[in-house]
Amino acid sequence: MNLFIQIRKLEKSDLDACIDLFRNTVHAINIQDYNQSQLDAWAPEQIDKNAWWESLANNIAYVAEYHGQIVGFGDMSYEGYFDRLYVHQDYQRKGIASALIKQIEEQARLAGIKEVHTEVSITAKPLMEAFGYQLIKKQVKEHKGQKFINFIMKKTLLKNYTINFKKLNEDDLKLLHQWFHMPHVSKWYARGKEYTFAEIQAKYLPRIGDATIPSYIIYDQDKPVGYIQFYHVKNHFPEGIKNSSHLIFNQFKPDQLAGIDFFIADEKYLHTGFSSTALTTFIDTTIKTKFKAAMVDPDKNNITAIKFFEKNGFEHIASQDDQHDLMIKHLVGENMNYTIYYDPSPKHDDTKIIWEGISEHAKKVRGLPPGKPFAFFIRDELNKIKGGCSGYIYYGCLYVDLLWVDESLRGKQYGTQLMQAAEKLAHDNHCHFIAVNTMDFEALEFYKKLDFTVEFERKGFDKNSSMYFLRKDLDEK
Repeated sequence: MNLFIQIRKLEKSDLDACIDLFRNTVHAINIQDYNQSQLDAWAPEQIDKNAWWESLANNIAYVAEYHGQIVGFGDMSYEGYFDRLYVHQDYQRKGIASALIKQIEEQARLAGIKEVHTEVSITAKPLMEAFGYQLIKKQVKEHKGQKFINFIMKKTLLKNYTINFKKLNEDDLKLLHQWFHMPHVSKWYARGKEYTFAEIQAKYLPRIGDATIPSYIIYDQDKPVGYIQFYHVKNHFPEGIKNSSHLIFNQFKPDQLAGIDFFIADEKYLHTGFSSTALTTFIDTTIKTKFKAAMVDPDKNNITAIKFFEKNGFEHIASQDDQHDLMIKHLVGENMNYTIYYDPSPKHDDTKIIWEGISEHAKKVRGLPPGKPFAFFIRDELNKIKGGCSGYIYYGCLYVDLLWVDESLRGKQYGTQLMQAAEKLAHDNHCHFIAVNTMDFEALEFYKKLDFTVEFERKGFDKNSSMYFLRKDLDEK
């Protein structure tokens, strides 16, 4: 079963759900390895919420959310202690724990945490071993009068690298030829082309000493591990720019922009933080003093690379190429120019930034918790969506933005059932009212039958159409 799981930062409004999940998971899952008295001491009925929030708020803490329900959470201190990791009993073995571990570890690397240590239950030990955690010792630990067997484990996140860059020379071409035949390099950097050594020579010999495309081998001490180059955008556009009409040139002159291409060939250095350190070092020592911004153009299907660049400060901008993303990192903070871009197909992660900014302001001025999206779907036996409703819960309101049912299911109460599910969700989230809007040719009478009342009518749409704004007040019980 494939789930669309959202991994996001833990908020204070998540606290009750996380504590309930913790308590229920311990009693349902860890019972296989611990007795009832131990579980009662580990996850008692009464838990100090203030103490929990104090530690979570000061840690790297994330939740896993599925259709608005928290199905997992985990946290790590900035001293490198992996404190909690729990997944809902009904969502075990679906990759949720793995996704949380990866996210928390990645944030820990970005925070400069070099080594993680943790105390792991018998139940969780195989998972942590699979993620490279090494056993330090088995121990018997006493907690609230009960003795528990658990394991002290650790993992190195950031090694002490000595990164340097040596200009490409002719002796490096055989190494490049070998690297271009490694699966991950061949797929993305070589774009699937099987380069012969002669083709490598033809491509890279002219670049040796070429000041317009300075090329380097990346070293850890004396060990070659990857390749990096930069180029002047004034001489060569990245894949996401077709011509000088691109809006980026309203903000920067072409000679203020550098394009970067690079890869790490040695797989032992992947997912270790080395790539981030190497890229940052290269930008700081080679690019930053000469250019105002750096650009990259990863393949749109290379999700790993895109997420890597995002985490290293690159932002998406409009691409003129269907196959490649276009991303930019500003290298100067003062006298920054800003440009308004039109995006006909905005990405969820981009619009999420707007929502998070609004939520942060509401929290600051009114102490309001952040809003959250919701959705209900009707699916057939082939998992095809045949209807659904979606919207947002915010500031005591459940707003239904979209409601649709396939024509084959209309008149069979599915629309009513969707709205009933939304109303129950509104009650569960202590909303004061539900809000919807509909055109005069859509579902006005349908909503009225569900006890919605018209607040106002907005006229002036095409073909003399009107939009009605409706609400339904909820009685808190």
